Formats: sequence, C-alpha cells, structure tokens
Amino acid sequence: MFRFVEHLVTPITNEDERAAVEEAAGTTDVAGGHIIQAITLYRDRATPDYRNSIKESVSAVEATYRQLTGEGHKDIKSAIIAMEGRGIRLALSLKRGFSAIYGWTSGPDGIRHALMDDARPPGEAEARLMLVMCSAYVNYLLSLRGTDSG
Repeated sequence: MFRFVEHLVTPITNEDERAAVEEAAGTTDVAGGHIIQAITLYRDRATPDYRNSIKESVSAVEATYRQLTGEGHKDIKSAIIAMEGRGIRLALSLKRGFSAIYGWTSGPDGIRHALMDDARPPGEAEARLMLVMCSAYVNYLLSLRGTDSG
C-alpha cells in the first residue's frame, strides 16, 4: 500500500510515520528539500537507492542544525553545542542517541562513505527507519526553536 507525501507516491503506510515525513517535507527550508529527495530515492520501485535516501535523510537534520544555528558544523557534537549556545537544549540521552545514530551513518558500514568489501548495503528497512526518524527529528528540532527545552 502507498500514500501520497508531498505529491509523491510513497510506500509509508503507517499514519504516524506518514505525518512525520509529510510535516518535515513541507518545511520551506533546505531540510524539506532533502526529505523530498530522500522520498524520491526511497520510493523508486524499479531501482530504489536506499543508501542515498539515508544520506538525504541525515542531510535534512544537518540542514536543520545549520538553520537553527546560522553556521555549518564539522560534526554532530559541534552542532549540538552551537544550538545550546542559542538556548536550544537537548536532554543528554537525546544527544547521545542521535550522536550514535549519526555515527552509524558515518561509520565503516559505508552509508556516507565508500562501502567496505564486507559491509552489507543498507536496505529498505534502514532507509525507512532513517527517513521517518530524521523527519521526526527535524520536526522536533524546529519545534524547539527559541525555547529552552532543558
């Protein structure tokens, strides 16, 4: 079963997942563009590109950090520190959690780098997880704009 998300037929049928992805895709900033590209790569039934869909999903989070801080960041830790300097605070467990997930995308399994010979390429499950999770995280970060969460 498929649903429409931002006028794209998408194989995400869970209503909560669809709502999170649709909200993130509907942002008018760069993050929304990355989410739409992640959907496009993920939904291609003939030749889905799960690896690049994951990259685009993570790029949406990076773009949100840039939007919230007004600067680029070399890694997730510096982005979180910059956000906290602007009054946007995350709970320690959320910082650690997203840092670990980000580390997986940048690690030796080759999601964001050249694939290692013994690495299993990411599949539909990983691409869907990252599309939904990164969309929800973008929405969460944007909801914190100008607040002190913590």
